[in-house]
Amino acid sequence: MGIKASVYKEKGFQYVKITGYAGIRRILKGTRYAINNPQVLELGIGNAGKNGAIISGARFCIWFSLAYRTIDLIFKDDYKVVDFIGDITMDVANIIVTVFITKIMMMVGSGVAATGVITIPISGGIFLVVLMGFIITFAIDYLDKKYQLSDKLKNAIKQGIQERNRVEEWNLKNLSPTLNSLREGF
Repeated sequence: MGIKASVYKEKGFQYVKITGYAGIRRILKGTRYAINNPQVLELGIGNAGKNGAIISGARFCIWFSLAYRTIDLIFKDDYKVVDFIGDITMDVANIIVTVFITKIMMMVGSGVAATGVITIPISGGIFLVVLMGFIITFAIDYLDKKYQLSDKLKNAIKQGIQERNRVEEWNLKNLSPTLNSLREGF
């Protein structure tokens, strides 16, 4: 859209310089803002804004995953609590991996941009981050299906529950009534 933002330092403080068509800029009316200005952070300009956007996106993904998996648990007949716990755990792990890879790619991109070799408009940067998120997500999904990580996790949870039940059953059969009542809290 012809609007560019560049980060620079002056007297020990970081600022964002906004250039381009003034008529298009509706949120940011000025041309220079502190890097920690709420409007700059909201737009995701600078490292603090990028980090805030990544964290906000990760939070949204976790809440969405929780809601989606809860709906699956309520309405699917063959979806068990073990599936719910396994899927939530894998979703959070996928989000963490995606955030980590995205941060690395953004650091590389910032390094390239700092050299002045490539300058990308804000909208292009947003597009690249979203595209990168899709690519990372599809790659993680491919690896999950190839190595059956979700299934292995769910099986491990099932085995853990079965082992816990066996321990409880053994305790009920083999503990003396006195120790059993102490364990039960009676």
